[in-house]
Amino acid sequence: MNNNTILQKLKRYVLKKLHIVSIEEDIKIQANQIRELKDQIRELQIALVGATLDQFKEESLYVQKNGLTVFPYQQVKEMPPVEGGIDEALQLPYVIHKGKRLYFPHSYSIDTCLRMYESYISEECLLGGKYREKQPHQYLTDTFMVEEGDVLVDVGCAEALLSLDNIEKVSKVYLFEFDPMWIPALNATFKDYMHKVVIINKYVSDKDTDTTITLKTALRNEHGKKLFIKMDIEGAEVEVLNGSRDYLSNTSNIKIACCTYHRQHDAEEIPRILSELGYRYEFSDGYMLFLLDANLQYPYFRNGLVRARR
Repeated sequence: MNNNTILQKLKRYVLKKLHIVSIEEDIKIQANQIRELKDQIRELQIALVGATLDQFKEESLYVQKNGLTVFPYQQVKEMPPVEGGIDEALQLPYVIHKGKRLYFPHSYSIDTCLRMYESYISEECLLGGKYREKQPHQYLTDTFMVEEGDVLVDVGCAEALLSLDNIEKVSKVYLFEFDPMWIPALNATFKDYMHKVVIINKYVSDKDTDTTITLKTALRNEHGKKLFIKMDIEGAEVEVLNGSRDYLSNTSNIKIACCTYHRQHDAEEIPRILSELGYRYEFSDGYMLFLLDANLQYPYFRNGLVRARR
């Protein structure tokens, strides 16, 4: 069985491991199927360890010892217990983030929301926190952060955890999310901040249509402001950067945190584009093994994201 076939079968396994699929949403698997899947996982694990470069020796050894995981680094501390519930008036589940309610779609169970949030914080380390030895998906650092008065542009926001985490300090937030299931949750999360929150139910693209919008059009009223742009858009990062070249090259005082792990060559293409646009960049610390990509190829491990500024 080739690696791509195994990777296809691993998708649901990884979703479960990251707690993105709840128990009630899962498909029941018979015992013999579980044994077969474990054998296939082990087969890919051996292939990864045997074929990797010295550059990824630390990550390879982790996989060899602990099994396949998207974030091949030891967890060094536990996160505190998470509270959550159901908003009876809105019929939406939520978790508590720094005293604020972070809402999720109505179809999600509380258990799913809690596990997703725990994954964001201690597995993916989106907000830092030093929960793992390295944090390749961490957006911000002590020297690269959302600052007081910034306009935060959250491209591919989903639940908008990063935006909620910084809502008090920013002057404005633009939330781009095409999936309609997230819109009621976003309205609920930011109901007390709608004076400075703009929710755009469109894809960011290189043209303006009924379903797409350009950064230039969306941010037309923010000329001269300090911008912090986060891009985590399932492999569309290169397309958006290319489609926004004119805007990004003619606007100063911008920081960009852009994911580079979704596609095989994004960690090469995205820095090249940013350099051409006059940005200085650095990669986040560590690598990811993005098992959800059925086209995952040698050397398997990928940079998580770049942080760029001009």
